[in-house]
Amino acid sequence: KGYIDEAEDAPYSVIADYVLPGVENETLATLLAGWVGVTVIFVAVAGSAFAVKRIRPEQSHTTTTG
Repeated sequence: KGYIDEAEDAPYSVIADYVLPGVENETLATLLAGWVGVTVIFVAVAGSAFAVKRIRPEQSHTTTTG
C-alpha cells in the first residue's frame, strides 16, 4: 500500500538495534540488551502489581453465618 515509504525514524532510541553500547562482542551486546529489556519489563509489571495491591487491598473471604 506504500506506507513503508512514509515511515520515519523513531524520535529516540534506548538501546539502538538491540545492541548494548560499549560492548565489543556483538553477540554478547545483543544478549545483554535482551536481559536489560526483560529486567525493565519485569520491574514495571511487578511495580504495577504491587501498586494495585496497595490501592485495592484484598477483601476478606470469610463468610459469616447468622
